[in-house]
Amino acid sequence: MVKRAEEETRILGPRSRGLRFVPYTGRVLALAVGETIDFDGVQVQGLYTAHGPIEIRVFGLRMRQTPGAEERVGFGSMGFRIQVNSKTIVNLGDSVFQREWAGLSPDVLMIPICGLGDNTWTMDVTEALDAVRLISPKLVIPCHYSVPVVGKFRLGPADDRQFKREVEKLGIECSIMQYGDTIEIEDDRERV
Repeated sequence: MVKRAEEETRILGPRSRGLRFVPYTGRVLALAVGETIDFDGVQVQGLYTAHGPIEIRVFGLRMRQTPGAEERVGFGSMGFRIQVNSKTIVNLGDSVFQREWAGLSPDVLMIPICGLGDNTWTMDVTEALDAVRLISPKLVIPCHYSVPVVGKFRLGPADDRQFKREVEKLGIECSIMQYGDTIEIEDDRERV
């Protein structure tokens, strides 16, 4: 089913089992897994992803929430498959490895790499490489890692250079982007 998005739509949020995207004001368009929305010729489809456990430690207390098979934690987890003309971009969001991704074969894959083993909410470098092998994209962009918090402290540290080397050993292009960087993908009809 393809829905047409209204002009005033500002963001997409995941919709499932009563999950609400509340921190944003303005119009939020809820998108379910498998549902497709058309934005003036750009199709966005919700992809199944799963969020890993979230563990928070505060003043010696440890709180851990682990989602079940069909549950989501935090604000939820959802990937997006974006079709622009003849090019496909897949963003796996904040997720752990899923076998359901086999056969996606996008032109561009944006994949999280900040996992920290069993106490993680997303894939680590090794799991992300397994996902790249499964998905077979043309270009990979690692994301969701080494977020600066305070001083030199980084949340979700990952070795993006090691990841890039391993992706390129598979014969797949990998681009490590910095703030303000752009990537142009040539389309048969126009630039994307």
